[in-house]
Amino acid sequence: MKILYSAFECNPAIGSDAYVGWSWAKSMSLKQDVHVLTNEGNQKDIEKYLEKNEGINATFHYISVPRILGKVLKGRKFYFASYVIWQWYAYKEAKKLNKKEHFDIVHHVAIADFRNMGFLWKLDTPFIFGPVGGSRDSLRIEGLCTEI
Repeated sequence: MKILYSAFECNPAIGSDAYVGWSWAKSMSLKQDVHVLTNEGNQKDIEKYLEKNEGINATFHYISVPRILGKVLKGRKFYFASYVIWQWYAYKEAKKLNKKEHFDIVHHVAIADFRNMGFLWKLDTPFIFGPVGGSRDSLRIEGLCTEI
């Protein structure tokens, strides 16, 4: 089976969402043909890990946004906006890859947030969304909820 993962956060050296993205890609690559769309900021740690470890049958595609957008949307305040823009560029890359690779499944794994599933569901391929998180705490942080 050929799987395309959307894992904006995918990094063997970091916890939380980044490790969720990494764990799905690593685990499934043991038995499946896996391609991963991830943020270019993860490239250094992923390649360092792959140099030292064998048995991972995953191809990583590092997606970047135009540098000017990266500079404008830098910092925690614009994290979600930069993520949405990254998702658009990931979708454009996924369309090209899907024509070439003919994926059986497209699976969005990280960031695991119910508020944005990206655009990969638009591909003509079965789409899986999750695991998904997002709690009242995260809504409060975003200013959408005042009570916990």
